[in-house]
Amino acid sequence: MEFRGKSTEKDEWVYGNLIQKEGYSAIIIFDYDSVWNEYVEVEVDPKTVGLFTGGIPRSHQKKIYSGDLHLSEAEVDGEPHKSYLPVVFDNGAFWIDESFKKDGTCLSLLCKYDEDINIVGNIHENPELLK
Repeated sequence: MEFRGKSTEKDEWVYGNLIQKEGYSAIIIFDYDSVWNEYVEVEVDPKTVGLFTGGIPRSHQKKIYSGDLHLSEAEVDGEPHKSYLPVVFDNGAFWIDESFKKDGTCLSLLCKYDEDINIVGNIHENPELLK
């Protein structure tokens, strides 16, 4: 399983395995240093940790993680309408949260979602898109 999280030291994403150690909130191991014969560990903000869904949309060639935002475009009453829908992990599966309040009351299974996935950001760096 692959995870991502935002480094607590640098303003950047790191990718790898997730572990928890005493005294740390969350650590991602993302590389092996053969010189020092040890893994490189980076502390990340636990609120930003997302699990890789295993999916890469054909149209964007970008990995999808829980916490990503999908841009859904539709016509409502003859007018173009944009919705930013979060990808969530719940009950052992990945979903698109289509609920109005983004509270998980209307989930669509990601693997059966009937439109192309268009990842345009994530809930951590783009919270304004959820409003």
